[in-house]
This record gives sequence, C-alpha cells and structure tokens, in this order.
Amino acid sequence: DIPSNSFSMHIGSVWLQIGGSLIFGGYDQNRLAGEVLASDGDYTDNPITLRDISIEVIQGDGLLAAGNNSIQNGLLVSIDGCAPYITLPKSTCDNIVSHLPVTYDTHLGLYLWDTESAAYTRIVSSASTLSFTFLSGTNTEPLTIRVPFLHLNLTLSEPLTEKPTPYFPCFNSGSGRYALGRAFLQDAFLGANWGQSKWWLGQAPGPNIQLSSSVVAIEEADTVIKTGENDWEESWKGVWKVLGPDNDSGTSPTESPADNRQPTSAPATTISTGAIAGIAIGGAAVLVTFGLGIFSWRRRSRKRGRESTKEREPPQHKHDGSQYDSRPPPQTEPVEVYGSIPTYKGRNKNGKQLNSLEDPRADRVELP
Repeated sequence: DIPSNSFSMHIGSVWLQIGGSLIFGGYDQNRLAGEVLASDGDYTDNPITLRDISIEVIQGDGLLAAGNNSIQNGLLVSIDGCAPYITLPKSTCDNIVSHLPVTYDTHLGLYLWDTESAAYTRIVSSASTLSFTFLSGTNTEPLTIRVPFLHLNLTLSEPLTEKPTPYFPCFNSGSGRYALGRAFLQDAFLGANWGQSKWWLGQAPGPNIQLSSSVVAIEEADTVIKTGENDWEESWKGVWKVLGPDNDSGTSPTESPADNRQPTSAPATTISTGAIAGIAIGGAAVLVTFGLGIFSWRRRSRKRGRESTKEREPPQHKHDGSQYDSRPPPQTEPVEVYGSIPTYKGRNKNGKQLNSLEDPRADRVELP
C-alpha cells in the first residue's frame, strides 16, 4: 500500500536525456541536491515569495559580467507543472533579457534567441544559470534554485512558427498571476504530503546523477524530507563549458524592447519492496506532467466556485492526432530511473501501431 497521500516529481530534461521521476507515497533522494524548502498548503494556490532573480556564472571568469537583480521587494509565485513558461512581470523579463542576445516578438509574446549572435552559442552552452532565490515562512534560510541557460534554450514549432525557432521562456500573461512552469521544473524537485498540507521544493541535480534510485517513503505524519546529498556543480561537470577571460562575451544592457522583434541585447525510513507504488519514467516528461495534472485537478476541484478571472492564453502547440496509452504497466516496486525503457503502445492517425521509440513527436520538441 502507498503509505501516505503524497507524491514527488522531477520532470527531467528531453535534450539531456535526464529521465523523469514521479513517485506516489515517497521520493527519490537522488533527485535532490542540497537543502529543501518547506511550505504550507497547496503549491498551486499558496504562492511562495520569490525574493530575487539573478544571472550567475558557476565556473570560470564570466560570460555575464554582473548579476541581474530584477526583483527588489519579492514576488509571490506559484509552482505550476501544467504551465510551459516562467511567467513573470514584463519588466522583470525585460531586465533579465537585457543581458542576453534575444528579440521580443509581440505577436507570440515571447523572447526569441538571436542565433546569429556569437554570444548565443556561448551562453546556452556555458556554466551560467538563471538563479531563483525563495523565502518560506518555515525556513530560516533562503533557497536558491539554479536553471542553466542550456535548459532555457527551448524550441517553438508549427503552427506557432514556420520553422523550429529557439526561444527564451520568460512570459507575461497579463493576468497579474505569476508561476514557474515546466521550463523551471527541469531543474527543480517538487513534492507534497497532502495529509499534512505540506509541500517541498529543492534543487534537482544535472545529468551526472547516480544511475540507481534511492526511494524513501513519505509517511502520513511527515512534514519534512531529508536533504539531498548530490553535489550540484559536480552533476553538471563535463556537460557545460567552463569559461575563461578569452570567452567573456557578456552583452551590454539595453532599453526594454517595445517594437515587434526589436533587439535587446526528519529522518526518513528506507522503503521496503512493495511499500510504495512508484513510477520512475525515463525520458517521459509528458507522463509526469499528466500525473501532476491529476493531483492539481483533485485539489482544485474542491475549491471551484470562486469567480475566475480572464487570462491571456499562452500559445498552444500542435498535436498530430496520434493516440497513446499513458497507463504504465503494473508495478510492485519502484522502477529504476535508468532501467529498461518502458514501452507504451498506441496507434497514429493512419492506424499504424507505434511504441515509445517510434513516437513521431520524440524529436527535440521542448515542453509544449
């Protein structure tokens, strides 16, 4: 039996082939690097304080010469695994991209990478991160979660653009509500114990993580989880490029863009066999998002009745008509993250049977 009404997830990365992890009743300690921030309530309806955003260089002498502190007094944000973008005030996005080779497309409402710029390749492959610092009423110290720019080089495709177009996922819905979506969750661990009205946020490691899972049960009375023992910087070594003085190519700040496409420069117990119904899905971020959506829907369904506010809808991605059976095979124990790849059968719109390796959408299409 599942020991508690709880879950944990890390959606991983399509581009770096970091398999996703979704576990009910426990968490994989290998998906954590460092301290964990604990908060009360529901992570979608009880925002936490985002105190600051900065650009950091982790190794080397700096692609971006100075940090960008774009939020002075803090901002309430929610964590939303059903949203694709990092939704922030327009002024905040402009402050961030003033250091980056991007252009703002007013039609899409998104920032497009200038792939012709020499700085573009160096930035998205460097040891530089967009870093988010959070405060919580239950933590005495702030928590910083770092998202490498490699994970912020996402791709738009038809029908939004005629050809694959790299974009930077900072977005403003115009609704006054701010959320950190799947672009952020590539590098964040998220978990919750609904029975105790507690949820947790932590730094997820990079590609060089341990191949085996270390699954720990979340008991009914648990309000804290054990910190991760992974070294975050070590988990990225060999993946990004260490920069020296000769590589320094930080761009100069410019005015905020206005025209279409105008350039802007508790000790835990180890789980026993069968104690947790766990799913650890290699390379299946869509399934992880689906599972998270079920949790969010169940929580939100009790709170319907509040007057909804009209929000600007983010761009929708094309679906090719294929149908897939997203139900995982029966399991009696956690599946190793880097074990054999699970096969999910389905048929495309022409009636041809497909498996997960024949999925026509399995190319590098980033998180719709």
